[in-house]
Amino acid sequence: MLCLAACLAAVIAGSALIMGAWIGNGTESGRLTQCFSSERMDLAVLPAGFPREGGPPQIPGRTIAALRALPGVTAVREVRGGTVRASWPRADATAMEVVALPANGLPMLPIVHGEPPAVDGEAVVDEASAVSYGLRVGSTVTVTDPRGAPVHLRVSGILQVDMDKTMIARGTLGLNPQTAAALVSPIRLSGLQVTLDSASLAGPVRDQVAGELGSAYTVHTRQDIAARRSADAGVLSIALATLGMTATTVGAAASCSTLGRLRSYLLQSAGAQVAVQGRRRIRRMMVYDRLIGFATAATAGAGLVVGTLVLLAGSGADLPCLSVFAISSTLMLLPLAAYTCAMFLAPIPALLRHS
Repeated sequence: MLCLAACLAAVIAGSALIMGAWIGNGTESGRLTQCFSSERMDLAVLPAGFPREGGPPQIPGRTIAALRALPGVTAVREVRGGTVRASWPRADATAMEVVALPANGLPMLPIVHGEPPAVDGEAVVDEASAVSYGLRVGSTVTVTDPRGAPVHLRVSGILQVDMDKTMIARGTLGLNPQTAAALVSPIRLSGLQVTLDSASLAGPVRDQVAGELGSAYTVHTRQDIAARRSADAGVLSIALATLGMTATTVGAAASCSTLGRLRSYLLQSAGAQVAVQGRRRIRRMMVYDRLIGFATAATAGAGLVVGTLVLLAGSGADLPCLSVFAISSTLMLLPLAAYTCAMFLAPIPALLRHS
């Protein structure tokens, strides 16, 4: 029993390493794990150039309609924003980029701490600005509306900005659409988020979208976004995922072999074995095997799925979501199938029948 518990502990430790790799390098924003998101975004369309004077070039409505008609494209969402001046207790007023966030947020601008702005008096601020100005959830940011009047906003969350250099350089405020429209006049189109169907590769569709937009905008896949992160963090992420998958696999394999631990006792007859072990002990071992074995198999399956996605994302894989679903379901079922076989082959049921 202690051996089974140790196997479960090894699987849990391995899964923890995998989750550290998944979270530590932001691979939760990767193309592969995005396949499981209800608000998936496969391509980010952003203005070319850095920094850009004035607003970004406007995309004609006919071009957006043409993008929606491209093969493989299921949705094109417009990202709107502008510029406001924000005041700080110990710094001069600065221009900040504003982005209008829907109630469920935007995949390319994830909330890493706190909540998205739910009411007119709330805002989220990017990580760099939060560090620079000492902001946290519950702090107050003062901005100036189009009439020059101050507006006080409560910080409800911290925003992660990956790609738009202007938003990174100036700092970003995320507001609900009503507040953004009231503070930014006129509010402008600042980018697009494109979602693909499950069978489409991001790379080829990116090239088609870029061809429709021309040189004024650049189109990025999730791999492009991940590539801009720290190379050291990427190596660490892959190392943690590899170590975690090794521990998980070894723990799951040892667990399956341990489930048949009474097999060595079958040199004696079943009746003699029952006499030695005792019927109550055998029943207790059988229940224990099933509980610990199932927990180990389920945890190992989940860990292998996430670890494989981290490694694929780290290697730059560009798989359609259908392939991601197939890989994930297979890896989830493998430990469960091995557990089922181990329990079927284990001698405990036979011993009970002979008791």
